[in-house]
Amino acid sequence: GAGLQFDGLRTQINTNIKDNAGVPLALADLTTVMRNIVTVGGKPQAVVCSYREVQRISELVLSSHYRLFQAGAGALADIPAGVSVTKWVSPFGTVDIIGSRYIVPTGAPTPVADVLVIDDVTILEDGNAIQMVDLMPLSAIDLALLQSAYRTLVGEFTVLQMTAEAFQGKVSNVGE
Repeated sequence: GAGLQFDGLRTQINTNIKDNAGVPLALADLTTVMRNIVTVGGKPQAVVCSYREVQRISELVLSSHYRLFQAGAGALADIPAGVSVTKWVSPFGTVDIIGSRYIVPTGAPTPVADVLVIDDVTILEDGNAIQMVDLMPLSAIDLALLQSAYRTLVGEFTVLQMTAEAFQGKVSNVGE
């Protein structure tokens, strides 16, 4: 792309990448990326992924660590009633599990997607490790008069600023 093109967070993470090569996500994949973030001074805050991976993380955490029972429910005793994982206490702290409609599995024959592990809270000398920054705050600009009509442009220019790319990570090519 062009020098001024914005490609998004996924393409800005270039250092801490674990390639799954089409293999389904495992909790060990996430902890590997998180360990790399913690080693360089960051603290994982969130896992951002497709809804397919949100479901997978819920299944992994619930099947690995929890078994729910309903007293007196007979044959339905071990069926969880709408349980989903939205926070996970990982070996490196509590992280939010966030589903994103912008991360969609693509490709054939097996669709793959990326899973992002981000630290948006750690504060460095020049701001948060990752943050949105206003290049031009919300403002109004009067334009030239056109056939006695007043025109005003209202705009705000905001960009994603990543000041600590080493504090971010991703598991790429996650399969079904």
